[in-house]
Amino acid sequence: MRQKVEEKILKQFYEYPGKKFTVRELSNLTGVPRATVHKKLIDLKNRRLIGGENEVVDSLLFRTKKVNYYIERIIESGLVDEIVSKLNTSCIILFGSIRKGDSVRESDIDLFVESFVKRKINLGKFERRIGHKVQLFVESDINKLQDNLFNNVINGIKLFGSFKVK
Repeated sequence: MRQKVEEKILKQFYEYPGKKFTVRELSNLTGVPRATVHKKLIDLKNRRLIGGENEVVDSLLFRTKKVNYYIERIIESGLVDEIVSKLNTSCIILFGSIRKGDSVRESDIDLFVESFVKRKINLGKFERRIGHKVQLFVESDINKLQDNLFNNVINGIKLFGSFKVK
């Protein structure tokens, strides 16, 4: 239960990193009682995840927690399993703003998929589960990507499989 409360509160900071929240706002958004939100904010401030005015502290720890939160959401949604099953992929890589921890509420999830299979996947149910649009970049060989995209993908986080670089 304790972790779920923290996750509900941190989710608001992950989605709206530029916003300063009041205890009342967080309570209304999360359904967590104000007293519990207040205590949790003190804990988050002590751990230097949240600043004195209930704003994001842009740190390596915060970004790491944020990226890991989204990776868990992507995997728990079943999206990775669906891509592997439908596209017989050798590799899936998360890249872009979600991977860097720079995302905001409107950000989409960028996934590179190495696969010879060119089949459309209905992403709607996964997007609803995750709360973000998903954009798939499917290519038969990672080495065929344009240089800019290749550099972004190669600096991403591998969610499944392996790839061979030149």
